[in-house]
Amino acid sequence: MEVDVRQGLERLAVRLGGPEARLAQAQRLSGGASMETWGFAFEGAVGPESLILRRRSVPFDPENSRAISLATEAALIQATGANGAKVPGVRHVCDPDDGLGEAYVMVRVEGETLGKKIVGDPRFDAVRPGLARQCGAALVPIHATPPPLGLSLKTVDGVAELDRYEEVYRATGAERPILELAFQYLRKHIPEPVRPTLLHGDFRNGNIMFDPDLGVAAVLDWELAPSAIRPRIWVGYAPIPGGSGGLTGLSAGSATMRTCWLATPRRGGGRSSCRGCGSGRCWARYVGGSCA
Repeated sequence: MEVDVRQGLERLAVRLGGPEARLAQAQRLSGGASMETWGFAFEGAVGPESLILRRRSVPFDPENSRAISLATEAALIQATGANGAKVPGVRHVCDPDDGLGEAYVMVRVEGETLGKKIVGDPRFDAVRPGLARQCGAALVPIHATPPPLGLSLKTVDGVAELDRYEEVYRATGAERPILELAFQYLRKHIPEPVRPTLLHGDFRNGNIMFDPDLGVAAVLDWELAPSAIRPRIWVGYAPIPGGSGGLTGLSAGSATMRTCWLATPRRGGGRSSCRGCGSGRCWARYVGGSCA
């Protein structure tokens, strides 16, 4: 069924801002095969509000999808935000009365998500040398947040993920020596399981909002968030360069991404120190691992 999003936002403005509230602006910002993002603003009883609507445009299949529901996504943002994570405030989780389907509303956070602009725009020159460290610090309260009870989070294991990627690779029929060696190495160095750790699951350019004055402003798009038994595979994902993934260019002024990802002092969860460097301030201890 076709949804008139603008009409839904007009109703939502009244619901959130009071009977006198009026929609002042609505614009679709992005949209893929299954997800839409809208920016909208209204004048309400307590003044103007600038918000973001995130909605699913196709039916959600929880059994076969790697993504989580938007209600679960909103709950994770609230839980990690309460634990000190840099996330947008969740303003409202939509219900059938809103007529917008599966969706939620969050406070708009200004900044930039495009890697090329973050790396090349002079506005970011002052904060760029510290962005890698900030990214590491942004992960600490996320990994230290206990997975909220009652949520349908998928639990992922490094072994299962390795199996999945190798199956995809074998199905292509390709023969790449570097990948053959990589799979052999990974199978010989599978880490021991640790307690389930909450992860973002897609921590990369495009899903992190950067402010030119402050640096990391918010971690966005939690649809792939899992709870992991061997979570180090996900920490290794962010430093991978190229495409929209990775955090290309953010290691400027540091030896490598992983060695400069020093986080904040212990806030609960994880090991008391990293098995590699022995530091109590290293990001790796929050996933039971080693930066070495």
